Amino acid sequence: MGRALAANECQGKCAWQPTDEEIDGRQVFECGACRSEWTAEQSWTPRNWDGEISQQVARARRLG
Repeated sequence: MGRALAANECQGKCAWQPTDEEIDGRQVFECGACRSEWTAEQSWTPRNWDGEISQQVARARRLG
């Protein structure tokens, strides 16, 4: 991986959105609450505060 992803303490207000950044060809997503980051290379899939997976995250997961 090009750099380490940010991992911060969860605040229970998750709202995952895509950023303009890519790491190793994968789009970086950021939680609007805690600023943790995710790419589809990770084994887990982020969920928003309501338990839903955003359409953008689901698409990135499918594309790998």
